[in-house]
Amino acid sequence: MSAPGPGPTLLVLGDLGDERCGVGSSEAVLAAMAPGEVRALDPTAGSFLGFARRLRRTAHGAHGAVVAYPTLSQVERLRVVPRLLLLRALLGRRGWLRVHLHEFERLRRRQRLAVAVVVGLIATRVVVSSEREAAALRRRYRGWAGRSEVVVVPPANGSAPAALAVGHEEACRGTLGLVGQLRPDKGVDWLLATLGALDPRFDRLEIVGRDWDLTTWPESLLSRYEVVAHGQLPAAELPAVVSRWELALAPFEEPPHDGRLSLRTPLAHGVPTLTRGPRPSHLQIAAPHLLFDDEIDLVAVPTFDGVERAAGAKVVAELEQVWRTQLVEELFGP
Repeated sequence: MSAPGPGPTLLVLGDLGDERCGVGSSEAVLAAMAPGEVRALDPTAGSFLGFARRLRRTAHGAHGAVVAYPTLSQVERLRVVPRLLLLRALLGRRGWLRVHLHEFERLRRRQRLAVAVVVGLIATRVVVSSEREAAALRRRYRGWAGRSEVVVVPPANGSAPAALAVGHEEACRGTLGLVGQLRPDKGVDWLLATLGALDPRFDRLEIVGRDWDLTTWPESLLSRYEVVAHGQLPAAELPAVVSRWELALAPFEEPPHDGRLSLRTPLAHGVPTLTRGPRPSHLQIAAPHLLFDDEIDLVAVPTFDGVERAAGAKVVAELEQVWRTQLVEELFGP
């Protein structure tokens, strides 16, 4: 396997730093931590010939590349595949190429085909978010993915605070929160059932994320809760909103894995977070303010003071740093 040399590294993705896309903000964190020079290249912009010219200029002197797939702008575009094959050819036999593969199980059929080509033909290493993702990749494309080393490291969380942003102030009693985009796997049924069963002290729900305006809220919940939808917020504005929450909800169709940023974000801000149980054995997050619905009484949710919230945030921050360091090593290191 080729190893990184002393030259610059290409970071190939659309939406670098775009906070609407978790991939874009995640990779921006890694680019800032990566050793040596990192050159960004968008594989979706312009014509094929235009991309070829930009690639030749950007890749001059580069010894390798990291491809983040998918991102917001390229997830539906199969035209990225021949461009990545051109990248592989330009790097030559001595050049290395790693793929940071986000949420393989959620990809549609044609996108999975694109991943099979990319992983099977150009990647020397693939980094995925969970053991389940790794197993799914190997199972579906055993002959293809078997040519690449598959490594599991949860993605970097670009919405986690850079420093401990939780003080010793108490949260607003009765305020619930939720972070993340509305998606088919978000577990809306679990969310509605939990909202109906929760401790009566909760009477306000704040939502940070896209597309929740598409949800039809039952009248029974609207009569109990004041629902405030903030929409997509920049990471810099999150602490002012999230730190007020007494409790966050992380709704999923099944118990979470460590790659779930909508779970990790409120935890990183010190907010006690309730999610679907049972607690998975593979989950590395063991923060004291992570709560599972089968482990607590929903009508008597425990309270956390400012000191306890800050302590929980510190536990998460230390784990986030471990994961970030591992990702840099796996994507940019030997």
